[in-house]
Amino acid sequence: GELTYDTLFPKEAKATLADACKSRLHAHDADEALSKAQVAEMMSPDYAKSILTAVGNLAAWTFNTDGARVHFSPYELAPYAAGSFECRLPLDLLRDLSTAGQHLPQ
Repeated sequence: GELTYDTLFPKEAKATLADACKSRLHAHDADEALSKAQVAEMMSPDYAKSILTAVGNLAAWTFNTDGARVHFSPYELAPYAAGSFECRLPLDLLRDLSTAGQHLPQ
């Protein structure tokens, strides 16, 4: 069947993953004229809630041998001018929190 968040992680891990995601959030495809501080100012007031939602939805994730990336659509966290966003979650963190590590990349 389809791999789901609940297959990999306990509910309690969502807040930890969301916090890790917030601290690792990067704007890709951002206008090079914008500084990191300007991008931070453009973030939606509800961006933390959007991150929590995306972390709990594996459809927003991609996995590789280094860990996972949680992807966000333009406008999901900030205006289009800020670019698209993703956070990279290291494999070690995912393994520490996972209840089903056999489904993670080796």
